[in-house]
Amino acid sequence: TLNTLLFGTSKSLVSSAISYYAQWRATELGFSELFQDLRQFVPSPQSRWAFCFRVKRGLRDTSLVGALAKDRCSLVLWCS
Repeated sequence: TLNTLLFGTSKSLVSSAISYYAQWRATELGFSELFQDLRQFVPSPQSRWAFCFRVKRGLRDTSLVGALAKDRCSLVLWCS
């Protein structure tokens, strides 16, 4: 979360950037396609699954395009 970035010891935005990218791509891809797409940035299958799960949470059918954009909105507001 942004609070983790603001108050944590690591100030890296890599994870947030990948989350943002995943949310954007999820508007065009289903879960399994997104999982494969993230491979270029996230080699660990467990980490990729976590990114996909977070982006697709709350959707009735995760094989369809769509994403929960809550995290992306927070990052945009924080970076503005």
